[in-house]
Amino acid sequence: VPANTDTTVQVGDILTFVIQFTPVPNGATRGLGGYVTDYIPRNTEVVGARLIDKDGNTVSPHRGGFASDGVGPRGDGNFVNNLPQGSMTQLYADTGIFFSTSMLTERYPVGDVAGEEFLTLFNGLLMNPEPTAADRMGQIVGAGNNLYAHNRWDLAQAFSFGVNGGAIRSGGQGNTPHFYGSPVAGPDSWYPYEATFTGLFSSIPTIAMIVASTTTGPWQRIKTVGAEIGQLAAVPDAAGNMPDPGLPTRNGILALDAMGAPLGRDLSPGNPLPSYDPANPNQPYTTAVRFAVGELVVGEEYFAEISLRVKATPLDPIVGMDVNCAEVFGGDASTRSDSGGDGGKDNAWRYFLPNPSCVVLNNVFEFSVDRLAALNGQRLTYNVEGKNLSTNTQTGVEVRQCFEDGTFVSASNGGMLEANSAGCPNGQDAVLWIIGDLAPGETYSLTTEFDANGGDFMVHRAIYTSTALPFPGFQVVAATTVKAISIIHIDATATPNLFAMAPGTVQYSVTTTNSGTGAASADRVMISLPPGFTYAAGTSTAGGNAIGNPIITTRATGDLLTFSNGIANLAAGSSSTLVFDADFGATQANGAYTIGVETWYGGAFGRKINDARSGLAEVLIGITRSVKPSLTGPILAGSTRVSGSSAEPAGSIVTVYVNGIPVGTSMVDANGSWQATIPAVFAGQNVTASVLAANKLSSGESAPPVIVSGAAGNIPCRDGIDNDNDGLIDFPDDPGCVDASDLDETDPPECSDGIDNDLDGNIDYPQDPKCASFRDNTESGLPECSDGVDNDGDGQTDTNDSDCVDGMGRTETGLPACANGVDDDNDGLIDYPFDDGCDSAIDDDETPDSVGVADMGNVDVDMGSTESDAGDTGNGRVDPGGVNSPPGGGSLEDGCCSTVAGRRPIPIALLPLLGLVWFIRRRFI
Repeated sequence: VPANTDTTVQVGDILTFVIQFTPVPNGATRGLGGYVTDYIPRNTEVVGARLIDKDGNTVSPHRGGFASDGVGPRGDGNFVNNLPQGSMTQLYADTGIFFSTSMLTERYPVGDVAGEEFLTLFNGLLMNPEPTAADRMGQIVGAGNNLYAHNRWDLAQAFSFGVNGGAIRSGGQGNTPHFYGSPVAGPDSWYPYEATFTGLFSSIPTIAMIVASTTTGPWQRIKTVGAEIGQLAAVPDAAGNMPDPGLPTRNGILALDAMGAPLGRDLSPGNPLPSYDPANPNQPYTTAVRFAVGELVVGEEYFAEISLRVKATPLDPIVGMDVNCAEVFGGDASTRSDSGGDGGKDNAWRYFLPNPSCVVLNNVFEFSVDRLAALNGQRLTYNVEGKNLSTNTQTGVEVRQCFEDGTFVSASNGGMLEANSAGCPNGQDAVLWIIGDLAPGETYSLTTEFDANGGDFMVHRAIYTSTALPFPGFQVVAATTVKAISIIHIDATATPNLFAMAPGTVQYSVTTTNSGTGAASADRVMISLPPGFTYAAGTSTAGGNAIGNPIITTRATGDLLTFSNGIANLAAGSSSTLVFDADFGATQANGAYTIGVETWYGGAFGRKINDARSGLAEVLIGITRSVKPSLTGPILAGSTRVSGSSAEPAGSIVTVYVNGIPVGTSMVDANGSWQATIPAVFAGQNVTASVLAANKLSSGESAPPVIVSGAAGNIPCRDGIDNDNDGLIDFPDDPGCVDASDLDETDPPECSDGIDNDLDGNIDYPQDPKCASFRDNTESGLPECSDGVDNDGDGQTDTNDSDCVDGMGRTETGLPACANGVDDDNDGLIDYPFDDGCDSAIDDDETPDSVGVADMGNVDVDMGSTESDAGDTGNGRVDPGGVNSPPGGGSLEDGCCSTVAGRRPIPIALLPLLGLVWFIRRRFI
């Protein structure tokens, strides 16, 4: 075990944390924007950050919510220096991932005082006065009488734009000056300016210290797929005044640089964010990473991922623990009317109440509920999953489930009711389990049942305490919306979708689905046709029934069709499809054409809900797309070269992406092969490729192959050690090193080197039957089950050996369940690393562990909507290179929402306007 830690984490390990959160309603079911902040431990450096879906696929942020443009419906603000009031749609349009090297964004408290090891709702920087709409959110999560910020920069913005009074005189009504008030203010945002504190301060800052200046904020962009930046839509008049109030819109555009690539800093193990250097403590280092996830939708789950490379232990030298802390907050409700007079007009600081929590590497503690949305009287099942990851026995372990809402039904494992528990915030009732001692590696699973009742939501809190981790303990929250809410998803198809030439007629099918718990009352569906396409009169049906023609608005960007008559209400769990034809003429240019869909439905709280998607139902005219290429896998962690094949002709251009960001290019050769140089990768990332052939459009991205784990500790190819004992040391002398960032000096075995070594048309394990495993060092010869040799010395040879199914069997030796080529647990996945139940290739049980990653339900994510396609990442954990893997492997005054967080294995709880509930889970990579 390394010094300064009671876990097996080592220097050089890459730890990946997944932050999961869910909005809960506070008078609305859509929020303009949500923000997750991870406070970076000083002994780590950030090597990866992305937004993902439940399956680990990289996804785009939602677009910023539907909000007021122009000056806004509140009129000119009373700001100091007569700063013009700003546009909410521009402010929330900035989405993506950002980092800060400002000391003002460092976590507070830092943990240098006993009892401050974790950020909680009950410590930090007191907000006095508090934001004018934060008190309701405090009630949602049980924050008590005092509300706290957890970094000085956020406190300055809250004091400037969220409170009543103060030097900037914002009035506390959600007004924001133009170019001020963004939660991600910085050089790469449309709203760049920050409010600042005057002078230097070593004590707690106060509102009297606030000034407004043209100082650019600290948040810098990280390249993120699908991120957006604000743009100027409403145009000032001749006197320079902005329209007032300004109609609502979504006002972001893709955040791209001059070359059309994602704007921001490249991030990889070879190009980490600036990190803390104890030898140069005054040198800027990354104090926080902030995810601007865009519009929040009640009933959905969101996932943010951050990967940290360990530089020293413990991860947080001030706290003295392997700990990582994060929090979440959100802004106003999205606009619920065409006029912009209802919602969508307040900045996030009026609702600012960050909901924080922390994780420690030695303790798995997950708290989950089986329903994110329910109705009164429905049964809810809560689960606590725990495991001692410490190398020491944990003593005096107690677990409490604290609650105010819901009717208790049952508890497993001797859980007992504890009224007015001293171990719960504000003396809530609890279910108490006295666990006692937990040996290293010991697990536990606890279950309760409650019947939903009360207001619009239920928030329960699970708390872990032990002798080593006393009061207030480690806490995580699970929340359920208890109300009939509608959750709208949009999709569309075109038939046919391929035309050799113009003219033609397309039949569009637009499907709207309500996956919520309550009915959605129909208002209208709006379709944006491509330029040159016209609606074919009399062709519309909805739910299979003929309906009238839409209202057609002619625009240069394409006709807008508004369907209202005949659009059906959507019961919970139902869908409806709108079908119509559109024509295009003989002069239509060759190319790809898509439609946009916007819907309005009445939902919870009697408000209308706007959802929108673009880029749907592609139609190709006079052109085709290239065929997707393939990527050869597995890819070794640390690799800087990837290869594959393509059905497109020689000279076609291949682009390789890591987490959706283009990182390298190649050209298809005469054999249909290609190879590209990319930044070093690590396990858990998505590596994909597309190809562009002449006279075609670019293909979609290929399925991502497995990235398998590299070595723990220092980088083997630059550590001065002959790690593979071949007499050669490091790059460039050891041919096993691709470059100095390679995590393995060992030459890859033939069965995982991406080469058809025996020229039989089969490459590597498991495609080549002569390969017994990834580690097999020869593709040549015959499979063991037909080579005429008693390979395992059991007196049986080839097909006479009971371990050989046929002559193509890879090995005569009986293999563990996780390496035998059989789906032993009938889950559709076979062997390590593809079966989640396999911890290694020698694991003799494919059944998942009880603390494995659970299926957390569908998460639909899309720019401007709530959908995306989800796929299986297939991320693996093997190391074919021969080096052992690392061990352990709300207004709220009618604002929108509040947030809570949490899931596996290490939880964190958060809160923004929508009510965000979230947690963190850890991956050892």
